[in-house]
Amino acid sequence: MSVKQLSIHDHMDVCHLFGNEMDNYQFILNDLLANHYKSKQLRVLGNYENNKLTSILLNHAGNLTYYENSNQSIEPYLPFLQELNFYKISGPSEMVGKLLPFMNIKHDSFSHMGAVHSVKIARRYPHLQVKTIQTEDEIGLQYDLFTVTEEFQGSLAESKQAYMESEFLKLSDGTNRSYYLSIDGRMAACAATVKEEKNSAIIIGVFTDPKLRGSGYGTEVLHALCNQLISEGKIPYLFYSNPLARSVYRKLGMTEVCEWRVAFV
Repeated sequence: MSVKQLSIHDHMDVCHLFGNEMDNYQFILNDLLANHYKSKQLRVLGNYENNKLTSILLNHAGNLTYYENSNQSIEPYLPFLQELNFYKISGPSEMVGKLLPFMNIKHDSFSHMGAVHSVKIARRYPHLQVKTIQTEDEIGLQYDLFTVTEEFQGSLAESKQAYMESEFLKLSDGTNRSYYLSIDGRMAACAATVKEEKNSAIIIGVFTDPKLRGSGYGTEVLHALCNQLISEGKIPYLFYSNPLARSVYRKLGMTEVCEWRVAFV
């Protein structure tokens, strides 16, 4: 066994390591390619056995992720841990668990990760238009929605104007997008993407006005967003811990990939 720092020249070895699971973790591979396997915040280590890559350890922007496609020992990486800069470990639960005995864990959480390769259901409200957030006024509607949503209490900008200005700057870079549906002039539901790359995108911020939950408006937004991403050749990925969200995503067409674990050190 031997551990070495991987470069862009080792990308095919990494692809072979993921093998049939590649579509389930395309967002990880795209992250590596976007950074050319090397940046100030990225370091990629790989363990080889008989000239075959058997596992990788990614240290990116304070996060540590381990991946293997068969049961491997984590021990070859232990001498390198002190050289890496991270405050959390995330990834498939079983693989995160291999690192935890060697860490001082402050907080540990579990969720799930899934991928949508095709949308399986028809729209419930085809007469309602799902739109893309493009203006400050639309960002203001999003702020109004978040203020009545428990998940955002205490985490929003101090004022609506500050939120609008901040989000409009993010919107101008054009790498991610937010979809929404409005009812009677108010935003009823929304969803957004982050880490959009050539063939993957992570969906976040799936929220529905608490007074309208159960009406299917959130599913309508997801339906439109996922269909658009898939039409562009991008696999949408979802992370979730809510049982209701899990049920909605499965009906939409999501395939559950794994239990996802995040541990802070």
